[in-house]
Amino acid sequence: MSRTTVLKWVREAGESCKDTIKTNLELIPSWFGILCVDGKPIAISGRKYTVLVAVDKNTRDLVHFRVVESENEEGFANFLLEIRDIIQYPLMGMVSDLGRGKVLIKLVARIFPGIPHQLCVVHYSRYMDFILPKSKKSKYYQENTLLRDIVNRLLFASSLPEANYYFNQLGRMDHLFAVGYQK
Repeated sequence: MSRTTVLKWVREAGESCKDTIKTNLELIPSWFGILCVDGKPIAISGRKYTVLVAVDKNTRDLVHFRVVESENEEGFANFLLEIRDIIQYPLMGMVSDLGRGKVLIKLVARIFPGIPHQLCVVHYSRYMDFILPKSKKSKYYQENTLLRDIVNRLLFASSLPEANYYFNQLGRMDHLFAVGYQK
């Protein structure tokens, strides 16, 4: 059996699979209503694309995915409209990384008016690591370490009172952070 034959069978099997829209319309899943949305860069035959993915937070079901040219307003708009109008996901809230260039902020407000949209705490923590220099040689090493620690405690607090505590602590420490990127 040749590699070409096996690849042909795999392609035929893939082409006969249902996409997320057909699968969800057929199965009518019971979703929680909190949608986690993200985009991941991929390469296909040397060309760069983005896979947009939407997952139900509670069931972890794949609600929808789409390969688009890039993580831009047009690609995300069509993706979100398919979730709203075709799949009819019962959205009560969305969690995302806000999209490249924060494109999702206005889109979610326009397509899902009144629906809460939260920045993913894992992505925010990564942003903090990217923005705040970690080098011990940095003039602001101690301040950056303190800021990173208190923000991560706030982000990953296990209760609202704990989050409020760290939020208030952060407010009281404002005078310690003199560099623009710390603001």
